Amino acid sequence: MAADDRGTAVDHLNRHNLSRGARLGLTVFWAVFLGLSVFGCIMASIATSRQPTSAVPSAGASQGTTSPPPAEPSFVEAGKPQLLFGTWLVTAGAGPLEFRHHLGSEWSGKDADKGYVYVLVPLSITNDSKQTDSYPWVTWLLKDDEDYTYKIESGADFYLPQSRVLDTSNFPPGATRTGVLVFQVREGVKDLYLSCNLVNRQGLPWHFKVSQGG
Repeated sequence: MAADDRGTAVDHLNRHNLSRGARLGLTVFWAVFLGLSVFGCIMASIATSRQPTSAVPSAGASQGTTSPPPAEPSFVEAGKPQLLFGTWLVTAGAGPLEFRHHLGSEWSGKDADKGYVYVLVPLSITNDSKQTDSYPWVTWLLKDDEDYTYKIESGADFYLPQSRVLDTSNFPPGATRTGVLVFQVREGVKDLYLSCNLVNRQGLPWHFKVSQGG
């Protein structure tokens, strides 16, 4: 009977020791599990913080909009110089426009047609090259605000003082000459545009704001 009691006691002690070992193993397991979980979370946070931040597009960029390029000018104002055909510095409208119903003297001259008026356009040309040259044979055209186009008045130079006739031949290098171009336009025009054309080459037209049409 004593032997049985001792066996029972030993068996009970063994079970108790086994239970303690199981609990200890389970505790160690959960401790390791929690430690690895915390370590994993820390490493994930570090990795996320090291990733580059993507730039946030602006409202304009997200919509694909860009600033439009500046519009190209369609003319220059009267009195502004332009470099034409490589070597000629030309200024139309260096002075005011002149409107006349008659060209020439009181005794001889030329009258404008009914409803029309002569307009004298001041012009300045400089030979911007290093050699004597003549201004090229060009076509001067004057257009009004209603898209009527006018050519130079034929024979008008005959009725002008010599000092106002534009000589375009044999410009010394650097020389500047002035004169007027004569056109016959409709009375009452509001705007005029003067263009200088050489075959397929031309500059921008000069714009004249007309305050009085004759």
